[in-house]
Amino acid sequence: MENTKSQKDEVMLTITVDREAKEAAEIVCEKLGLTLNDAINLFLKQLITQKAIPFK
Repeated sequence: MENTKSQKDEVMLTITVDREAKEAAEIVCEKLGLTLNDAINLFLKQLITQKAIPFK
């Protein structure tokens, strides 16, 4: 059986960011084959796993 999440498991997160930072991040994500949403979700999962900001 697949472990898929339903929309009930998702929440909307609203944040305010610098326009230029968002646009630049979207370009980087596109080159990596990700959406900005994907990248933010990856960040949050690593934050939880590492119990720290996931940057070296």
